Amino acid sequence: MKIFALQLALQFELTSGQVFSVLPRPWEEAAALLREGRTTPDQLLAVEVQEAGTLGRELFELQQQPHIREQQAELSLFFPSPALRDQVFAEFRSHFREVAAAGGIVVNERDAYLMIHNQEKWSLPKGHPDPGEPLHEAALREVREETGVRTLELGPLFTQTLHTYLRKGRWHLKTTHWYLMRGSAAEQPSPQTEEQIDAAVWMSRAAWLDESRDSYPLTRQLMEQVFWQALQ
Repeated sequence: MKIFALQLALQFELTSGQVFSVLPRPWEEAAALLREGRTTPDQLLAVEVQEAGTLGRELFELQQQPHIREQQAELSLFFPSPALRDQVFAEFRSHFREVAAAGGIVVNERDAYLMIHNQEKWSLPKGHPDPGEPLHEAALREVREETGVRTLELGPLFTQTLHTYLRKGRWHLKTTHWYLMRGSAAEQPSPQTEEQIDAAVWMSRAAWLDESRDSYPLTRQLMEQVFWQALQ
């Protein structure tokens, strides 16, 4: 599982059969590098975890640090068992208010993807379900509202993503359910400006690669997964 926290990517993995491409560091050393701003952009830090201790709380405190936003590092935590991984993750998530969201990865017959632009970033349409609303219906509704594209064919659930954010003094952990959808290039998108969306467009893969630097790390990872699957 991977969590995007203030652009620090926290990844919880198992060591079973793992061949490390980056040599693991002690947790104390990796945490010090992040706290002191001594990482380079997109640096991968690997840590082998042998006991839970206070690691879940420390991870929560670490991801709150504003300067980490500029570091854009990835911290991969490797656990010898699912039980230890789940214990640390449960402690980490207990400090958040958990929320659910649903969104769409929409492609048309020209192999272009439906993207939105807000807060100076390119991203994908998504939003919160209404009370009692099934997630797949929420995904369709949010795509229609944010992009103006009405005719959509719902596909399967593609993946779930996790990210954290601060709102009204409370930290939130959002799980977003992403559904594959089909749309038509004949339908011109229109942005939902009341939600501070200033553009909604069909974007080719080549155009996305040019614009991806102006997107969130989570969006980049999600689109990489989409493109990789399309090649299979």
